[in-house]
Order: sequence, then C-alpha cells, then structure tokens
Amino acid sequence: MRKLEMYPHGISVGPVNIRPAMIFKDKTEREILPVWLDAVDASLLLASAQGLHDAKRAHNAIFKIFDELKISLKSVYFNEINVSTQYAILTALQGKKTIEVRVRAAEAMSLAVNAGCVFYTDEDIIEKSRVLNLEWLHNSNPRVGNHGNFEGLH
Repeated sequence: MRKLEMYPHGISVGPVNIRPAMIFKDKTEREILPVWLDAVDASLLLASAQGLHDAKRAHNAIFKIFDELKISLKSVYFNEINVSTQYAILTALQGKKTIEVRVRAAEAMSLAVNAGCVFYTDEDIIEKSRVLNLEWLHNSNPRVGNHGNFEGLH
C-alpha cells in the first residue's frame, strides 16, 4: 500500500442540510480526499482560509497546554472509514516520545491545520472515500459553493 502526503486544498460547503467537507489533494493533484466536517470545524477552517484570527484563537488554550507540556502536533494519517465516519491517527511528539491518538477525522481538522500538521493517507482510503462519496451523492442533492483557499496555511 502506498502512503500519500495530502495537502489542504479547500472547503466545500452548501446549504444547512449538506455536510461540509475539507478537500485534500496529493502533490500531483490527481488524488482527492474529502474529509467530512461538522459545522463548527468547517466554520473555523473557513476563518483560517480567510486569514481571520478567530480560528487560531479557538485553539489558544490547547496550544498553551501543549507548549507547557512540550508537545508538538506533527501529522494526521487518515487510515479508516467505518460506515460514514472517517478516522485518523493524530501524531504528536513530547520530547523523544511519540504519541498517537485515534480520532474522528472531523474533530481534528481545525486543530491540525492551525498546528501546521502534515497529512497522509493510503490509496485504499482514497478509494473507500470515492465509494462513500458515491453513496452520499446517491442519497442527497448537494449544491456546492464557498470554497476556502488553504495555500499558505500548510
């Protein structure tokens, strides 16, 4: 299985009943990974994309705790899709100690982007996301708009 580094590309949001997604692309821009978000993380990520300071301020307390404990977030590895929920391994360093925590991908996006994490996934997760997207498209009528631009955030 080939591990791919993914880069934040933008956010897709629509009407209230359509779940927002953060869009990641690989360096060739041939592989695309949508990560479905909750409304709060989507709002924080849009604020980040627009250069608003509220997005970073939302994480100030956790970053202060990390600083005090000498913890730095390093990477997010999208590694699992279970039904319609995406999961990832969030990796942090504390001195020479590596800490890995399994999280719902949606819960980690705003924090990870603001911490400057590197993002990875496997080809099979991209393929499973395609299937998930097709199922989602079959069950809804999406209208997509308001794309954030994440150049310079990562």
